[in-house]
Amino acid sequence: MEEGIEKGRKEGIKEGEVKGRAEGRAEGRAEGKAEGRVEGEKQKGIEIAQKLLEKKMDIKTIVEITGIPEAEIKNMRKK
Repeated sequence: MEEGIEKGRKEGIKEGEVKGRAEGRAEGRAEGKAEGRVEGEKQKGIEIAQKLLEKKMDIKTIVEITGIPEAEIKNMRKK
C-alpha cells in the first residue's frame, strides 16, 4: 500500500513539474511579446522625432506628438 502511495506522489510531483514548466514558458513568451511591443513603439517614436527634427519642427511640438522627453529630443538634435 505504501508503495502505491509513494508511486502516486512521485507521479503527482512529475505532473506538477511538467505543468509548471509549460505555464512558465507561456508566461515568458507573453512577457517577451509585451516588452517587444513597447520597445518597438519607443523606436518608432524616435524615428518620427528624428524626421520631425529634419523638417525643422519645434521641440515642444515633437514632445507633444511623440511623448519623448524634451531632453532626449534635444540630444537627438545634437547628433
